[in-house]
Amino acid sequence: GGLYAAHEPLVWAVRRMSIDFALPARVEEALRVRTIVLELKGARMRLEQRVSRGAEQLVNAAVEVCVITLDGRPRRVPDAVRKKLESFLQS
Repeated sequence: GGLYAAHEPLVWAVRRMSIDFALPARVEEALRVRTIVLELKGARMRLEQRVSRGAEQLVNAAVEVCVITLDGRPRRVPDAVRKKLESFLQS
């Protein structure tokens, strides 16, 4: 699915990602993935993702995503989407 602003189809694209794999996991294990919104500015959003198994931290990732048109041009995050995401913003 995509985002629609002024009838122009928009999509999220991963711009940058840094991942630290601390511990392994198995396919059958229940894992918790937590995503924290750190910054929402213009066309981009910075996130932190953590994967854990109980109290054990398995993976930490720093992620930067941006909103682009289907032909790759950056666009601002649409206001309706921005308002929803701002409620998850961590200071």
